[in-house]
This record gives sequence, C-alpha cells and structure tokens, in this order.
Amino acid sequence: MKKRSRHCPITRWVRDNWILDDGPMKIHDHQARVLNQVFTKQQSGAGKKGHLPYRTAIYSCPKKSGKTEISAAVAVAWAVNYGGLVLSVANDKDQATNNMFSRIHAWTRRIEKSDPDLYHSLICRRTNDTIDFLDRPNIPATSIRAIPCDPYGEAGHELLSLVCYDELWAYGRSEVTWRLWTELQPIPTLQHSMRWVTTYAGFYGESEVLYSVFEQACKPDPQNPDMFTGDQPEAVKDLPCYHNGSLFAYWDRHARMPWHTPEFLQQAREDPVNKLRPAEYKRLWENGWSTGLDAFLDIEIFDALVDEGRDKGLVNHYP
Repeated sequence: MKKRSRHCPITRWVRDNWILDDGPMKIHDHQARVLNQVFTKQQSGAGKKGHLPYRTAIYSCPKKSGKTEISAAVAVAWAVNYGGLVLSVANDKDQATNNMFSRIHAWTRRIEKSDPDLYHSLICRRTNDTIDFLDRPNIPATSIRAIPCDPYGEAGHELLSLVCYDELWAYGRSEVTWRLWTELQPIPTLQHSMRWVTTYAGFYGESEVLYSVFEQACKPDPQNPDMFTGDQPEAVKDLPCYHNGSLFAYWDRHARMPWHTPEFLQQAREDPVNKLRPAEYKRLWENGWSTGLDAFLDIEIFDALVDEGRDKGLVNHYP
C-alpha cells in the first residue's frame, strides 16, 4: 500500500512538479510547513469542512529566501488543483509580467522542453500576460493572468479564485491601492478563493495596505514593534506564524535559508557597491519595518554631520 503523503495537494504538487533551470526546486521544511498550514482543508466545523482555513495569507521573509518563486509555484499549483481565474498583480503592467508571472512563464517553457506530456496536458495557450489551461472535468475554466494595479479590470469576475500580490509593500498608500485590495477580495460563495501575498516589510506611513493586514495578524507590541503578540497556530507555533480569523501571516525576521550564512549576510551588509543604510538592511535582510526617512538618510550620518557643522559654527543654536 502506498504511503500517504504528509503534504497537502498544493505543497505536494509544488514539490513534485516545480522545475528550475538546474533541476527540481527544493522545498525546505519550514516552507512546506507554512504551505501546509495555509492550504490544508479543514476537516470539521459547520460550513467549514472541505474549505481552506484562511482567506488572506501573507508569506513574508528576508531577501533571497525564494518567496517569489514559491509564489509562482503556488499560483500554478492552485490553478491545477482548483482552477478559476488566478491573478498576478503588480504596480504596473511591466512589473506584473516581469516578477512573479515571469517565473510562471519560465516554468511553462522549461516543462515544454523537459516534460512535453505534462505541458500539453495542462496548457492550451500562452501569451506575454496570460496562460490558459485546458478544460478538465470538475475544474472551473482556468487562466493565470498578469494585471497592473487597476481595481476595475477584473473586479466582479465570477470565477476569481486566487489573487497573488508580489511585494505588496511597494503599492503605496493611494486610493487605487485600497480599491484594488477591496475589489479583488475573495469570493465567499466559492469554496476555493483567497488572497496570497509575498512581500518584504515596508515603510511606516507608506505601505498602508500591507501594514493594515500585518498589524491585524501579527499584532506588534506598541512599546516594542519588533515583538509580536498575535495568536499562533498550534501546528507551526515554533515558526513566526500568526493568525486572526481568516487572516494568516508567516512573518519571518530570520534569514534561514542554507545560503544565509553569517559570511553571506556580512557581505550583504558591507557591500561597497550596493551600500545599504542600517534601516534598509533591517528591512531587506531582517524583514523589519522602516520609515521612508530612515531608508533615505542614515540617522547616525545625519547626527555626525550636524555635530561637525556645530563645531565649525555652521549650525544655528536656538535657546
């Protein structure tokens, strides 16, 4: 008798089918556990059995953690397993087709060469911004589409199944961003419908949509914003995972991939070509929130310049 996989269908499909240029993508244990937490259907509960536990899920971790590739793989795994319209959303059309969607497009080209049977069993049409899947029994009509930050183009689509946001921190605080988030919300009448967000931390006062959902899930301590007080799912309590009703957040401050060695991170911190200010290093490599001013100007450098100016009599002294 074949041993039953401990992974849910989404995790299992990603593990078995996502191919990179150098071979199958390795799913690390913490990644698989997060995916299982988000995509394992509930086994009990009135009106909940057979449904996924969350309607919005955030996957946030430091730079070079493979989150965009994970997101691309999740989008295709979702399309294969559940169907419907899957959207890859970004700030503009160029970003929409160059980030997560470009990884999906690259995967289809790889399997077209390496596993043509799989390709032709799934894909019927591929363009620069759309991938249409073949019709399958008991699966809704399926497409993956790259769209810019426009709340009107796809709002109200009756088969809106999965909406993927890549780097939500960069969407800013415009009214268009809020409308997009509101209009492209999960459809409650569909068994499979949710938002999936991959991102770094953002900027206080700027990344408003992201901070709103981050705050609801993680509940940062007002006295120490780097400490989170949100409820943690029991199965992943040893990981930085938090949930609040139908909202889930994996918000990792630790660079935990095998290549994130102390030497690697020290080089990233001290890179003379791409010199990062401490606040920007914290945001990118420690996934911590920052202010726009912190990223623009290192406060230690600013203070040193003020002190130097004062010593030279170039700074006014006020009573």
